[in-house]
Amino acid sequence: MEVKNINSDEYLLWEQLKKGNQEAFLNIYQSNYQSLFAYGFKISKDKELTKDVIQDIFLDLWNKKSALPEVHKTKAYLLTYLRRALLKKINIKEINADQFYDKHFELILSYENIIIEKERKKELYQKLSNALNTLTPRQREIIHLKFYEQLSYEEISNVMEMKYQSVLNLTHESIKILREVLISIFCFIKIVFF
Repeated sequence: MEVKNINSDEYLLWEQLKKGNQEAFLNIYQSNYQSLFAYGFKISKDKELTKDVIQDIFLDLWNKKSALPEVHKTKAYLLTYLRRALLKKINIKEINADQFYDKHFELILSYENIIIEKERKKELYQKLSNALNTLTPRQREIIHLKFYEQLSYEEISNVMEMKYQSVLNLTHESIKILREVLISIFCFIKIVFF
């Protein structure tokens, strides 16, 4: 007897989608969009077509939610759905499938893609560095000890010769500041790149 490898969170979200839960639908969309776009773009080589088809399949999922099959691997299901929808849009029947894949599905990143990715990482690193620089020296020290050295609050209290509660408060305050800066960075990324 074959045992299915089931991710219970994925399965539960899918079941919630089938019942019309908008939050589950949005969660599935957000957690799979990047993978779908990357895969779809490799097939189509057309960003706008890929975005449109992704929107179409999610609209279709929502409209047919009550009739959806039982799905245990959401990403695999969505990638299959996307592939079929893209190939149908491109109308692959008109050309030889081998020629299509030779032309469209390269796994090697082009030099331009590598440069663009490097620039994105550099920009994100700079924004993160700027975010860390908004902290006071003591806050940066606590962040370093907590997250880089993985010390407990008690150990940090001893190292920095501070009261335990003060360490907790300063850590909380530091994380709050970083969270606010990082949320604005990720909102910027989402707007610019997606």
